[in-house]
Amino acid sequence: MTAPAPENCKINRIEPLFRGGWLHMDKVFYETPDGEPHTWEFVTRNHSVGAVVLIARCVPSNTLLLVKQFRPPVNKLMLEFPAGLIDPGESPAQAALRELREETGYHGTITRIHSISYSSPGLTSEYFHFIEMEVNEHAPENQTPKTDFDPSECIVTLKVQSSDLMPFIKKMLAEDVGCDAKLMMYALAFQNLNGCQI
Repeated sequence: MTAPAPENCKINRIEPLFRGGWLHMDKVFYETPDGEPHTWEFVTRNHSVGAVVLIARCVPSNTLLLVKQFRPPVNKLMLEFPAGLIDPGESPAQAALRELREETGYHGTITRIHSISYSSPGLTSEYFHFIEMEVNEHAPENQTPKTDFDPSECIVTLKVQSSDLMPFIKKMLAEDVGCDAKLMMYALAFQNLNGCQI
């Protein structure tokens, strides 16, 4: 028996379930290729057209900029790449430069913007761009980094050598600090590409 082609699924309507200050929850009514009706509940952001995730490399120290911050949904500190929402009217590049400055205090230059990725498509329509950046540690504006994050954010900036990334993540996990999946996948890919033991 051949499985039905998923491209033949069809959304019929979306029904709002909840409207909050920052999040919406909707129920979508859709059909699979066999004509069977189904429903799914998902979350969307209210004030965003996407997000940016920053892979910021510092030179000459050859370190990655990471952040550790409290995340209420999981009730714990999380180790993550710097990241943030793209404001209305803002490009991903503009958002990346702003978020790097706000969350870490550093100024950087963009070296590459990747295509859209989806964070958890079974749960949310949220998408983001991975953006690679370079931070010149000798630049005058980076001598005394000054953060400017929201009052609700509790963020600490960290610098970690790429070669030490997985040991550092394991150390944080042992201290009950969670690790964002995007950072974990990056660390695993780095180890595989460099022939390290996972």
